[in-house]
Amino acid sequence: MAAVLVVVSVGVGGTTGYASGGGWLPPAPFDLQGGGGVNIAMVPAGGAIGVWGQYGEARTSTYSAADRWSPIAYLADEFFDSEDLAVDARGNALVTGVLYTGAPTVVAYQRAGGSSSWIGPIAISGTDRVLSRSSLAANARGEAVVAWSSVDADGQRVARAALRRADGTWEPPENLGYGDFGNPAASIDERGDAVVVWTRGTSNGATVYAERRAAGAAWEPAVVLSERAVAQDAGVVMNHRGEALAVWAEQDDARTITTLDSSLLLSGSADWSAPSKVPVSYVGNVAAEVGSGASFVLDDAGNATLVAKRKDGGIEALTATSDSGWGAPLLLGDVGSDDSVLIDCTEPVIAMDARGGLLVAWGGGALRAAKRPPGAPSWEKPVVVAASPSCFQLALAVSSPGDSVVIWNASTEAARALYYAILDNTPPVISERAIPHVARAGHRVRLAVAVSDAWSSLTAPRWRFGDGTRARGTKVQHVFRRPGRYHVSATVADRAGNTASSASTIRVTKA
Repeated sequence: MAAVLVVVSVGVGGTTGYASGGGWLPPAPFDLQGGGGVNIAMVPAGGAIGVWGQYGEARTSTYSAADRWSPIAYLADEFFDSEDLAVDARGNALVTGVLYTGAPTVVAYQRAGGSSSWIGPIAISGTDRVLSRSSLAANARGEAVVAWSSVDADGQRVARAALRRADGTWEPPENLGYGDFGNPAASIDERGDAVVVWTRGTSNGATVYAERRAAGAAWEPAVVLSERAVAQDAGVVMNHRGEALAVWAEQDDARTITTLDSSLLLSGSADWSAPSKVPVSYVGNVAAEVGSGASFVLDDAGNATLVAKRKDGGIEALTATSDSGWGAPLLLGDVGSDDSVLIDCTEPVIAMDARGGLLVAWGGGALRAAKRPPGAPSWEKPVVVAASPSCFQLALAVSSPGDSVVIWNASTEAARALYYAILDNTPPVISERAIPHVARAGHRVRLAVAVSDAWSSLTAPRWRFGDGTRARGTKVQHVFRRPGRYHVSATVADRAGNTASSASTIRVTKA
């Protein structure tokens, strides 16, 4: 996900150029008391929001270029389980989860873009007795769907879902169908079409169901995706065109062999595809966004990418298209540890940027990451992001330009702590410049630029005056000794090696 060279005009006779080295900034502690589930989401205007659990509470902080991480705030005083997080195109943030205040209830907290105040809890599940964690998905317009399992009036476990309108109001929850195993999973596209998948046990094992709702319409009848073996841990993700990919785990009758199956719903199609085996040696659970064992994405061309851990802790990546199905797995990282703690920590998480670039992160004795830039045919070599203690949960978010933030829990024998690391692929911004177009030989000229960066600290701008002399600083002075035309440039770099430059030609006349 390296940045592309871009040159644009800035003022008369001036240009600004960008180049990227890009790379991971050194990891740093985030919350020395962190120990629960973690989630991270990018803010479109720049920065990120983190939400994590700590001793039965939910905490949150916002990262911005001006303030870095804001002071840690408590989102809920009661036990707040399995927090999910989403941010829309206007920067409005939404957190959902299960709040235990007597009977477990699915609730939401909402925060307007640019505000530091959260509104909530907003009860979503009504008087239901909630039996599972909730699953949240949202689109850029702020529409969202949340799914969970509850007990109905007859004592039966049922999958339920509620939708959030773009104005921030919630529709009443609705029953989708009976469900027994795992947690329902939800997804939504940019048009507001939603899909929920879940599992229900039968005399022959367990069945994966899916139900969708077109924007502005009612939920359609549930359809069966799989009735083979014992299905569990279903996940789903949608792309912008309304296509959906469902993935679930299956065990044989002896419940000793775990495999992955998948099914694809194409744009404009009324039916899901027949189940397709994912050729990976698999251990763990399935999730679309924050993985635990397997994690997957679906781009707008209908191409799917899935990452999963092998039984020996190695990390594999697979791709599939609607035409050719799943290809052979590619080994991204071979952890190869017999340590059960480290194997439990190798769960990979995948995220995709707006251009189709991919980033995968996973843990073990160290936190590692591998990326595949947009349009690239292969993955780059994995890198060690942090030589941290054994981590047990991590979350990853990627912005449109390919910047990324990963947060993770690390543990030692003495303590647990929350850490973060940033992949900075975005060059600094030169927002203003004061470079005259005409000067007189022998007279002092004042030049200045205003610079900023979303993720890194910056070096002092480096000036070249075109006459063999140089200077450093946001504000400099220079004397041109002879008349002529001089190419003047200012270049600034961040800690990751990204650079930006601004250049102009100054005509120097006789004194």
